[in-house]
Amino acid sequence: MKTITIKISGMHCAACSNGVERSLKKVPGVDRAEVNLATQSALVRYDENQATIEQLEEAVTRMSFGVVHDAPGEESTAEQRAEQDALDLKKRLKVAAFFFVPLLYLAMAPMIPGKFLPVPIDPDQMSDVYAFVQLLLTLPILYAGGPFFKNGIISLKNGVPSMDTLVALGTGAAFIYSSYSTYEVLAKINPHAVHSLYFESAGAILTFVLCGKFLELRAKGEAGHAISSLLNLAPKTGFIWKDGEEVEIPREAILTGDIVIVHPGNQIPVDGVITDGHASIDESMLTGESMPVGKSVGENVFAATVVTDGYLRFKAEKVGKDTMLSQIMQMVEAAQGSKAPIAKTADKIAAVFVPVVLVIALVAGLSWWFAGAGSKFAMQVFVAVLVIACPCALGLATPAAIMVAVGKGAEKGVLFKNAEALETAHNVTMAVFDKTG
Repeated sequence: MKTITIKISGMHCAACSNGVERSLKKVPGVDRAEVNLATQSALVRYDENQATIEQLEEAVTRMSFGVVHDAPGEESTAEQRAEQDALDLKKRLKVAAFFFVPLLYLAMAPMIPGKFLPVPIDPDQMSDVYAFVQLLLTLPILYAGGPFFKNGIISLKNGVPSMDTLVALGTGAAFIYSSYSTYEVLAKINPHAVHSLYFESAGAILTFVLCGKFLELRAKGEAGHAISSLLNLAPKTGFIWKDGEEVEIPREAILTGDIVIVHPGNQIPVDGVITDGHASIDESMLTGESMPVGKSVGENVFAATVVTDGYLRFKAEKVGKDTMLSQIMQMVEAAQGSKAPIAKTADKIAAVFVPVVLVIALVAGLSWWFAGAGSKFAMQVFVAVLVIACPCALGLATPAAIMVAVGKGAEKGVLFKNAEALETAHNVTMAVFDKTG
């Protein structure tokens, strides 16, 4: 059995992560699959004789989500991926907000009693212009919210409706209804239809959901700060012996077999074995021991530890993702991506939440329509139920809390093996430390 972590992009809610998890579990040979919304990753344990990485990635892309492949020599973290997604969302939010403000003013100004606000276009006197301008202002907002429609429709097609499905159906229904009303106004079929426009409702929903997603991704990036903090423990550069002289190169450029030189007060850039010299090394970031440890020829040294006294030459043996520091980082990220028992309970609820909401919205809208309230009011009820019920926090609250807790623990030198150990820790009544603790 082999265990790998697949980095995923595009998941927005618990229904998204549940859909990917179910798709991965259907691949023959998969023993376990846990998809974490907060870290945007999947932890998969599978039989290499029955399944391949390509099949696992295909199971993810089949659900309309992307697989993140890091460039050679680079290792992206959940924090970095959240920052990249946040940048894209920020651009979309700016576009949506830019057009939503005039749209809201145009739609609401005529409804303010007492004429406190100047009315740019009178809906009764210039109904065709009023409706057409609102339509034009709404189109860029729909473009900004395009990912909601794309992901929502595909997830519905795959049988795993998500939060995006609710947003897409709610705003889509409001836009289509308003577009038909605009047609009635422009064609002089029913000028009074100008009072049945809900463009600003569709614009408001998309703009505010984009804003919420942006803030959520920023919070994810800050929650995953522990990974980058660990990465920053290692020096950016190191000295190697090349062509009879010391040469300073980036840490990532140091290769296995290089002779690395470390002077007093400097950090060790990679793991290796001492070939020449003697030094006192502060290894507290690994062991917790505050007193420097004496090291000489033949002994191991580790990245990010500090040479407090002496001079060393050592042969690089583990670089990049193979160093002890990188393994600690991988352990922390795996712990952040694992699921606690309480998170699995929330996922089970979220799995049926969206389909139930869709049924309730449909029943509520049709009930009012059959009761004689009219199609306009029935549509309002349908849209309101869909949008209000978006279960964003349901699948994100527990993973985000685990992500923060594991990250803060790592910053303080406490490593949790997985989320289950973290949840179980509340039963601990006594902690016993050795002298280094």
